[in-house]
Amino acid sequence: MKKLTAKETAWLKILHLLFVGAWIGGQMSLVLIQNIKYTLALPEHQYAILASVKAIDDIVIGGAVGCFLTGLVYSLMTPWGFFKFRWITVKWISTVCIILFGTFFLGPWLNEMTQISANEYALALMNPRYLYDEKMNMIWASIAFGTNIFLVIISVLKPWKRQKNTDSIKQKRDFSII
Repeated sequence: MKKLTAKETAWLKILHLLFVGAWIGGQMSLVLIQNIKYTLALPEHQYAILASVKAIDDIVIGGAVGCFLTGLVYSLMTPWGFFKFRWITVKWISTVCIILFGTFFLGPWLNEMTQISANEYALALMNPRYLYDEKMNMIWASIAFGTNIFLVIISVLKPWKRQKNTDSIKQKRDFSII
């Protein structure tokens, strides 16, 4: 496969960093709003707050998908690859796990909270399902945010050594593409 030029790689890096900013900035906003919403508004404002959170979640989703796609281009079209360095492998596994967890758990919890608050207004705060979804969102969104901060740190520091036998890994990767 054709490798990107230095200029193309620089533009890819810019695009990747913009998506990282959207993803992490959105996550930080979601965590902060979830943790301070009771001091900011009255209980009957839960639906409006959650509608805002859902809008921010769309930014998070766009950032996550953008990071995944630009990371894919990085791995396929630059010398970095998928498995040459342990820190890249950790980034790939973590990114996919965060995206899947967000898709199958965080998103549905948020959607259910929004639906309950739309139907019950302030009474949503006494609904056990709402309270469960809220607790899970607060805990796991914070963990996902922390994991993404960790991924930024390892992206800058590039810890751990190069994987051994990268030639055999490259051959396996090239074979799996065929």
